[in-house]
Amino acid sequence: MPATMTASALKTMRPGQLLEVLATDPLAEVDLAVLCEMLGHELVSAARSEDALRILIRVSAGQRSDAG
Repeated sequence: MPATMTASALKTMRPGQLLEVLATDPLAEVDLAVLCEMLGHELVSAARSEDALRILIRVSAGQRSDAG
């Protein structure tokens, strides 16, 4: 679910903006890394705490709208 919600949010953002994603899904980091690669965005950082994963994504100027 984090990847679907993240993809929707990224579509509304401008190049250079940062999106912060907070997730409890243990596979969110892998899923979002793949999403960023597919759409042309940069996964800036990923940090785990006891309760959640915090991921920062920078929107690319050349973002692609296709995910497959």
